[in-house]
Amino acid sequence: MIYSQIHRYLFRSFFTLFAMSLSIFSLFIQTLDLVFNLFRYLDASAPLVQVLLVQLYYLPTSLSFAFPISILFTISQTVSNFSMRNELIIISASGISMFQFVIPLIAMIGLMCAGFFAINDMVVIEATRKKNELQRKLLNQDVSQDNSNVVVINEEGNVLYYASFFDKESATMQNGFVLKLKDNFEFDERINFSSAIWEQDTWFFERVNRYSFDKESKRFLRTYHASHTDETIKTSPAKFERIADSLSELRFRDAYSYIQLLREQELPYHQLLYDLYARVPFAFSSLVISLITFIIGASIMHSSFLFSLLLAIIIAIVYYSLDLVGSVLVSREVLLPFFGAAMPMIVTVLFTLIIFFVVRRQ
Repeated sequence: MIYSQIHRYLFRSFFTLFAMSLSIFSLFIQTLDLVFNLFRYLDASAPLVQVLLVQLYYLPTSLSFAFPISILFTISQTVSNFSMRNELIIISASGISMFQFVIPLIAMIGLMCAGFFAINDMVVIEATRKKNELQRKLLNQDVSQDNSNVVVINEEGNVLYYASFFDKESATMQNGFVLKLKDNFEFDERINFSSAIWEQDTWFFERVNRYSFDKESKRFLRTYHASHTDETIKTSPAKFERIADSLSELRFRDAYSYIQLLREQELPYHQLLYDLYARVPFAFSSLVISLITFIIGASIMHSSFLFSLLLAIIIAIVYYSLDLVGSVLVSREVLLPFFGAAMPMIVTVLFTLIIFFVVRRQ
């Protein structure tokens, strides 16, 4: 009975402070975003209602950014409050170990982190996309899905495309070439074209120079065609689009498919794959860092409000500094994307275990 009463008191204290912290931090982030873009809105004469709608779309993102620091601050301040009121001593004297006291809260934070990852993938990313679209519209910033200097390889790996420019709306390519290989990947022919258009599930080329190799004369032969089509050249125009400058507007599954496309085309993808993998440890970073905060906070009695805030900020800075180091190592291909993304979590878990055993020996 005493366990349930103490845990109800713990949950009530935690969630009351967490709701306040989340509201304050998210409001602060919202204000920063509005202030940063205020003069741009004024210069573009953006309607107030539309600006408020942008901020409404930004609300899930601001809550997402505020979630980790709110968890850290709340757990730190909760421990501080219990320590300053000597409630940890009373709980210990009642026969409840520190592990028994905190494990339900830690489990709840773990569930919150899992929910945070799911909501971030299903809600926050879509809201971010709508916010960016509306903001670009208000600021008269056009974003095109056209692409330049496009290089695409088909799924079989025997046809390579290059175009100096691809237009999504008209599904056309300008000034490029197609390199075809045989089944044994020997040279087959090269098709230089002035323009190409996608019709009837194939590409139609105009003003074409075809180059092939004649084995008998051992010379390259060139033939000119005003127009040309080849049923083996049928890679979809969707492969030529510029999908995104970053993954921030793509859900996890869509972002992974995009990275797989880059892999197939042998284009750089390591940094993007790191950014994608980093979403998982970022979502659960609050759980691990909260463990450290709780262990340190519980070991230092009568810690103040400012100490709790400082502790949460320091731990967050250390964690995200490790995240930055991992990003740099991945960009230089020193670490694989998975290990680079997991490095902050691994180091933090090891640090947590060391602190835990040190505190237990005291």
